Parts: sequence; C-alpha cells; structure tokens
Amino acid sequence: MHNFGTFFLWALAASILWQGSLAEDPRSVYMCFNDPIVSSCLTDLKPMLNQLVKAQDQRTRDAEAKLDRLDRQLQTKAEDSQAKLNKSLLAVQEKLEAKLQAVLKQLQAVSEKIDAAKVENQLQPISDKMEACQQADKLAAVPAAATNTIPSGYELIGSRYFRIVNEYGDWDTAKRRCREMGGYLASFQNAEEINAITPKLKAYHNYWLGINDRDKEGHFVSVASQKPAPFLKWARGHPDVTNHEQNCVSLYKGEMSDIDCKTDAVYFICQADNET
Repeated sequence: MHNFGTFFLWALAASILWQGSLAEDPRSVYMCFNDPIVSSCLTDLKPMLNQLVKAQDQRTRDAEAKLDRLDRQLQTKAEDSQAKLNKSLLAVQEKLEAKLQAVLKQLQAVSEKIDAAKVENQLQPISDKMEACQQADKLAAVPAAATNTIPSGYELIGSRYFRIVNEYGDWDTAKRRCREMGGYLASFQNAEEINAITPKLKAYHNYWLGINDRDKEGHFVSVASQKPAPFLKWARGHPDVTNHEQNCVSLYKGEMSDIDCKTDAVYFICQADNET
C-alpha cells in the first residue's frame, strides 16, 4: 500500500509538469529531470510526498482499526444478547417445569383422594356387617334371662315376656334386632302361649319366630336355647322338607310355616329369656 501511494504521488507530479511548459516539448521532460533546479525541486518535494503517503497510510490503518473495534463491539453485543436470550429462555423453561410439577402434584393428590374414596365406599358395607356381627356377639354373650331384669318394651303374655315388633326385615335381621333389644327371636312352649299372643298380632301379617332347620333339613331348632323347638303348630302343607330354601319359621294366624329366610316383608316377635 505504501509503494502504491508513493507511485501515485510521483505520477501526479509528473502529470503536472507534463501539462505545463514541458508538455510542449516531450524532449524537455528528460531535460527537466536532468536539470539541477528541477532535481532540487523534486528532492524537496519528496519528503512532502512521503509525508502525504504516510498520512494516508495512517488514516487507512485508523479506519481499519476503527472497523475492527466496531466489529468486536458488534460481536460482543451479539454475544451479550445471545447470553441474555439464553438466560431468559432458561428462566421460562424453569417456570414452566415448576408449573408442570405443581399440576402433576395436584393431579396425583386428586387421584389419591378418588382412590381413597373408592376404597372407603367398598369397605364401608364390610365394616357395617362386621360391626353388626360384633354387636350381635356381644349381646349373645349375655343371656337375656341371666337376671330378673326384664328389658324395656317387653310385656308379660301368658307366663313369659314377649315383645311384638311391627317392622319389616328378613329372618337374620329379625334375629339381630331381637338381640339388640335384649332378647331372642321367639319360640313357644305350648299352644296356650300361641293362643295368648295371636290376638295381639296384626291380621294378615307374618311374624318371624326363632326356629329354623338350616343345619339339618327337618330338624327345627330354637335360636335362643340351641335345642329342638319344644312346640310346633304347622299350617297345612308345612313343613316343606323338599324345598331346601324354606328353612325359617314364621307365624301366620296362629299357625307356623317354613319359608325362605330372605323374605323381608315379615314382622317378628322377641322373647326375653333363652330357656326355650
């Protein structure tokens, strides 16, 4: 670049001289450069031309340095912008991940509550049955006639205490309810007891008695004493020993019938003692 600038200035000086008086005679060019005065002039002019070349070179270097600084500044700004962008994207990603984790935890909690509710709903009937059985066992451990105290709601009918309950239930429910009332599902000692209690019963209604042949067909046992029923007064066509589903005894209009223990539209009669 330096050599080119020097050449350019020398060419410029030669052009000026050519356009002047020397241009009229080409031969004078050679003479001019060989003339002592011209040589002295050119000698004096050379430092100036060299200075101009140096100045031009310096401006060029300054311009290149400035461009280099601008390039570095732009590169630095670009790197800073990229770093800020990456940082912002990372922050957004972390926030999204945190929100996602929170949503997942909420869904997990809801799922656990739903599962717990389902299990509770499934276990509740089992728990109720177990509680009923435990209650029945507790009541069974205390004989109704162990003391002279008569449970509330029982009345003397004939020579014994009975309680007539006008609420529907199947045979097992009636058995449990009598125990809860402090007694046992009733059986009778003789015809006089049936004749004494029949007028107190609602007409056209069956009443469960504490007699069944579940363990052995045709062998009717009292649930209070666990002994064979002391007195049976069957209605016509009963007992039906051919139908193994009819194992529980009910009283209807003073006569006994063996019917399906699951029949639930039946009232029941309790007794206070466990002797019969």
